Amino acid sequence: MSTPYLNELNRKIDYLKRDRELSRKVYDAFSKGVAIDAPHYQLKDLLIRFRDIDDFLHDLRKRLEEENYSTAYAILGEPGTGKTQLGFFIAHYLNSDNVKVIYNDLKSVEELRQLRSMAQELVRTGYNVVLMLDNLDSFISHVTSTPNGARDIFELGNLVQMLSDRPQVVEGKLRGAAVILLLHYKWFNFLVEKDPRLRRVKELKSLHMIEFDKAEAVKKEVSMKEWEELALSVLAAICAYDESYRRALMYGGEDIVKLFVRWSASLLELKGKMPMGLFIWNCFRFFEGVLKGLSRRPPEPIERGRLVQRLVETILTKSELKVVIEDVQLNGQIVSGRSSVFDRPDLELRLYQGLPVGIPVRSFYMEIKSVSSKSSMRQSYEQLVRYAREKPLIVVILAEDVAQVEEEVESLEREHPIVFLKYPLALFEPIVLVSDESMQFNLSKMLDKDIASDVASAIMVLFSRSKVKEEEYGKIEPHEKALEIISKAKLRTTTVRQRKLHDIKEAVKEVLKVEDSAAEKIALGIATSLTKEGFLSRKSEKLFQTVPTAWRDREEGAVEIVSKIIERYQAPLL
Repeated sequence: MSTPYLNELNRKIDYLKRDRELSRKVYDAFSKGVAIDAPHYQLKDLLIRFRDIDDFLHDLRKRLEEENYSTAYAILGEPGTGKTQLGFFIAHYLNSDNVKVIYNDLKSVEELRQLRSMAQELVRTGYNVVLMLDNLDSFISHVTSTPNGARDIFELGNLVQMLSDRPQVVEGKLRGAAVILLLHYKWFNFLVEKDPRLRRVKELKSLHMIEFDKAEAVKKEVSMKEWEELALSVLAAICAYDESYRRALMYGGEDIVKLFVRWSASLLELKGKMPMGLFIWNCFRFFEGVLKGLSRRPPEPIERGRLVQRLVETILTKSELKVVIEDVQLNGQIVSGRSSVFDRPDLELRLYQGLPVGIPVRSFYMEIKSVSSKSSMRQSYEQLVRYAREKPLIVVILAEDVAQVEEEVESLEREHPIVFLKYPLALFEPIVLVSDESMQFNLSKMLDKDIASDVASAIMVLFSRSKVKEEEYGKIEPHEKALEIISKAKLRTTTVRQRKLHDIKEAVKEVLKVEDSAAEKIALGIATSLTKEGFLSRKSEKLFQTVPTAWRDREEGAVEIVSKIIERYQAPLL
């Protein structure tokens, strides 16, 4: 049996275990998603992103020597893309008998002055100096919010100009100080705009977020992509730190390791792109949480589809949903849709204008499907179409290979009020290996915001489709319908004063042509609102009494109330 992932993982673990200090550094850094303060040659095998680091560092030293260490550079990139890590590599590589590297996580203007004095003193004593200023994003953000912000930025410009302007002759040799700034693109542009002297700073390196691109990966024909290497490195760091985790992993073998790697790929696919630091931190939290469970209880044969479906259902019912439709914020609540009635969808999504209580503004069905092939997807066609005829439907598809079911779901989306959310099973499978339900929930919290965002997008798609449908078929005339419901339910009459909720519901069904469940919600909304405004008085939960004086004096108000309820609940989406 081929075990490429397991072999690579064991190689990384053994490498880390040979150096206890490095193992601790890597574990601590990965647990926080921060850079590792170590030379590049120790980490090249763990951070594949810096594979070409030897050529880069050699070229940098050559450029510094040619410019007599009197120059200024900038390493630019978004947070978490590896600026600090690259800075550590440069610091360890350049530091020597003749070159002193000062690495500073800049926090204040006072530090700037101290660093300038320290660098100048080192140059006078015969050293070349490389001053690296990290954390400039937060430093600039802070000083610009103070009254002396412009002066503080001028101090930074002073430092760069005075240190990197020209070399000095010390004991017959040229000695200089180079400055390397590590910051975000936008702050670098801001600095240059505020202090033109900083235009002399040259871009040394740009670091970008990792992007997941299946087509590009296939094109390159690489056997192991960057995300796989990073995921295995994170797994190795955890297993090298705790031998019990390694034993649990080895018990599961190649399949379990493959699940971890596939999960990391699914995470990137879900996010689209993300900073390297955040990717490592997410992997670390997830891997360590799962390994804790595995170390207590080795994996047993599981029905993956069923367990993953249950897990996704838990994530959905616990998620906080918010969606803005036509400038109105609606709050969503997902509840179990199963009942004693045969063949109902798994879940029902209800939208409320305000707290999720009372009658919802809109409601949708949700179904979770675990599919293994095109044929298993086709078997669900009739069932999904039947659900969609009752209410708009959001279907969560869990598949081994999402691409396999693309064609099938597209045809259903075109012809029916259905939106599909497609996720690879590998995104959830490792979570279900943990027997502790609370741990499962904590791990799944890493995904719930993204899934909730996808559900919110699906709701907006369904709303936009309903708008088109409304334009095609015309709007309901709520005023006329309201009068008809009031008349059929005999709400204004004085001869038979008591009205059952059932009577209102039957009138709603007949006038609006809606199903039983929808009619009951609308009837309850009408009865509750009319009671609140004094047109009915509540005798019991399902029994009301007409208030004749209110109907005689302000019937138009009652018609307006019923009209608004019809407008709210009788949109084409219901």
